[in-house]
Parts: sequence; C-alpha cells; structure tokens
Amino acid sequence: MTASLKLHIQQLTKKLKLKLGFIFRNKACFSFEARRRLVSATCMPLLDYGDILYMNASTQCLRSIDTLYHGTLRFILNCKTLTHHCTLYTRVGWPSLVVRRLSHWYTLFTKPFWVYYLFIWAFLLFRNVVGRLFVRWTLSC
Repeated sequence: MTASLKLHIQQLTKKLKLKLGFIFRNKACFSFEARRRLVSATCMPLLDYGDILYMNASTQCLRSIDTLYHGTLRFILNCKTLTHHCTLYTRVGWPSLVVRRLSHWYTLFTKPFWVYYLFIWAFLLFRNVVGRLFVRWTLSC
C-alpha cells in the first residue's frame, strides 16, 4: 500500500517542484501579497489534495510534501533555506501541514449540524423558485 502511495506522492511533488521552480525564478517580480496569492492559487490546492488523499501514508512519504510546503513559505517570505519552519508558519500566518491535514479530515467527516439545515433550506428555496418559474411559463403559453 505504501509503495503505491509513494509513487503518487512522487508524481505530485514532481508537478509541484516544476511550479515552485518557475515562481522562484520570477520572485523578484512579485510583492509579498502577490506571492502569497500566487502560492495559494497554484500550489496550495495541490498540497491540500495530496494531504487529503495521502493522509494515511507513512511520514517518510509525506516528508516530501512537507518540504515543498516549507519551500512555498520560503518563497512567500523570501527567506533563506535554513529558516526554521515554525518561524515560517508564524510569519505567513498559515498552520503546519499536520494541522491542515487534521482540519481537512475533521471538515470532511464531521460536518457541523447547521450545514444540514443549510442544504435543506437551499433545496426548498430552489424547489420553490423552480416551481414558480414553471407556473409562470405554463400560464404564459
């Protein structure tokens, strides 16, 4: 099981390294906010995808994803390689990947109770609006 996950994680990190390398080469062109938005638009969805899908992989397999996450934080802050990851988390204001994994896990499986009511309310509202439109359409014909 771990061997198959390792192959997928390697492919994911390969994609991320290409993106990260490109934006690292052009980092002088971007301000802090632009770098932050660029990372959250291009790299973070892939990191979140990898975190959710490969959550149960061994820590050795997930270490490459953690390394890339730290690389994206270094890009945002324009820090040196030896900057400690805890410093990176506090400066950017993002949690560590372990915390992100747990929050994704909790969000995926333990939905708040009000979400259930929100879906019911949206369904009833949508059904009501569609019903009114159908009645107007049939009366106009």
